Amino acid sequence: MDKPYVVTLGRSVQDEYWEAEHYPMAGEKISVYRREKVAGGFSNSAFVMAALGLTCYIAETFGAEDESTAMHQQLMRQQGIKTDLVRTKQGYQNHHCVILKTARSGERTIFSLEQPHQPVPYTESELALIGGADWLLVNLSDLRCFPHPQKMLDTVLRGGVKLAIDAEAASFESRQQDDFYFSRCSFLSLNEFAYQKFCGDSGHRAIQQLLQRAPNCIVAHTLGAQGSRIYTRDVALQVPALPVAAVDTTGAGDTYNGAFLYGLTNRWPLEKCALFASAAAARSTLYRDPRGGAVSAQVVQHFIAERRYAPVLKHISR
Repeated sequence: MDKPYVVTLGRSVQDEYWEAEHYPMAGEKISVYRREKVAGGFSNSAFVMAALGLTCYIAETFGAEDESTAMHQQLMRQQGIKTDLVRTKQGYQNHHCVILKTARSGERTIFSLEQPHQPVPYTESELALIGGADWLLVNLSDLRCFPHPQKMLDTVLRGGVKLAIDAEAASFESRQQDDFYFSRCSFLSLNEFAYQKFCGDSGHRAIQQLLQRAPNCIVAHTLGAQGSRIYTRDVALQVPALPVAAVDTTGAGDTYNGAFLYGLTNRWPLEKCALFASAAAARSTLYRDPRGGAVSAQVVQHFIAERRYAPVLKHISR
C-alpha cells in the first residue's frame, strides 16, 4: 500500500454521561441524573485521524451480542475507517464508561467499567497489514491482553511500523515493568497523572533515560490548560495552550494524539505538529462529545487562524 496509513489498537467505549450537584464524600448518598450516551474510548484517536484525512484502521474485538456493537461499527463506516482488523466474538462484552460531571465545579470523573478482555488474535497476514502502517497507536493494557503480546509487537515492528503509546496512568504497571514497550516506542503521550507515575521518584531523569534507550522517541507531556511539553533527544519545548472556555474535556487527549500523529505522518516539523495538536485539542473541548475533535484539517487550520494562535515556542531546560 503506497499511501501511508495508521492503525489504532485499543477498545472503543460507550460513554454514559451523568450529572450531580457535587462530588460525593466517602459514604455520602447523592442523586445523579443521566444525560446522554455517546461513543468514545481509545478509538477516538482513529476518528480524529480519519477526519483529518489519514487512512486509518481500527484493530479491535467487539461482542457479537452486545447492543453497542452495531453503533460502533456503523460510526466507523460513516467516518471511512477501515474495519479489516475489526472482529466480533461470542460472549464478549464491550467496554463502557460512566462520566460523572459535577455542576458546582464543572469537573468530571470517569469510571471505567472493566470487563474480561480477550481479543481475537490476528493472523500472519493481518499482522503484516499492521506492520506495514506508518504508525501503530496502542493502549498498553489492551495490547497485553493478546496472547504473547511482546512477540506480537516485535513481529509488527519488523514490518517497519513506528510504535506510538497513549500511556494513561491506568494502562501501564510502571516504567520498569513495561520497559519492553516504552523502549520500543517512537511517540509517547503522557498526561499529568501518567507522567507522575512514569517518572516516580526519578523525576524528569526518567524521561532522559528513556530518550537514551529510545533515541528516536518523541515524548509529549500534556498539561491541559497549561499546554504541553515536548521532549526529544535533542530538543525540549514548552508549548502554550490555546485559551478556550472548555465545555467538556473528554477526548481532548485522544484528539491531541491523533492530530500530532497526523502531522508526523505528513512529515511536518516538530513545532508545527505540536501547535496543530494543541489547537485541535483545545477546539475539541468546546463540544460535549468525546469525538468533538473529529474534523477536517481545514477546520483546525481555520480555528488556528481565527484565534491567532501562533506562539513562539520556548526551549526549556532539559
